Amino acid sequence: MWKKAAIASIAFTVCLLISGCDSSGGSYAGQPHAVKLTWRATTDLNWFNERSHTLALYIVQAKKAKSLAKLAKSSDQLLEFVKNGKPDKDITSIDRITVQPGGMQSDYIDADSESTCIGVIAAYYYVNAPNAVSVFAFPTGADKRMSVDVVLGKEAILKATKTPGGDW
Repeated sequence: MWKKAAIASIAFTVCLLISGCDSSGGSYAGQPHAVKLTWRATTDLNWFNERSHTLALYIVQAKKAKSLAKLAKSSDQLLEFVKNGKPDKDITSIDRITVQPGGMQSDYIDADSESTCIGVIAAYYYVNAPNAVSVFAFPTGADKRMSVDVVLGKEAILKATKTPGGDW
């Protein structure tokens, strides 16, 4: 009996070593606080039924920019992403922030070691994919730090800019 338990324990340990299991609860192997995301929302954010509403803002990292670009091309694919999460195996990380009308905030996001780009996706009531997705490539080299500034409007992202580097 104890031999079976010992073999099972060894097999489990080998599987963990082979799979590269992360025991830290999902921390990134990449660069911590690589992205400083600053967002600002207008007071008429996510206008629906004659009033403003909160909005889900997704920060998505991917191995390939094309995985995020296809979300920007199709409102149907964007809606599917918002409902079900990861639409593509190249998506490495998804963070969600709830944005209040008239709000402003800065958040720091860790860079996933496999990601080459980051996308900002605004889940508006009236989805118009090209106006709800902005994609930015990480700076090349060891330092992936960058600032991303986003202005969220009534029914679309009004402005989204990237500045490489950072001093935080």
